[in-house]
Amino acid sequence: LLAMLAEQAGVAGTVLRHVGVASAAVERSLRESVARDEPSNAFIRALDAKSIAAAKWLGHNHPGTEHLLIGLCQIRPTAATDILMRLGAQ
Repeated sequence: LLAMLAEQAGVAGTVLRHVGVASAAVERSLRESVARDEPSNAFIRALDAKSIAAAKWLGHNHPGTEHLLIGLCQIRPTAATDILMRLGAQ
């Protein structure tokens, strides 16, 4: 989420900012409440597959940040989706 927000020209960062998700709030949430350790290899493989599927579904040639965000929102529960829900993004 932080990387998506940091990319000024990226679609995902633009969408997150549009729904009111700010880097400072994400950082604060991470420090305060992330206690879940997600298995990184399985998580990355699932995110990769869902991002590629989202790109294909939208008729795009390669996955970008917008596809990563769609994929991330499809994998639940994760620390990222918990933070988005807490910050009011739906």
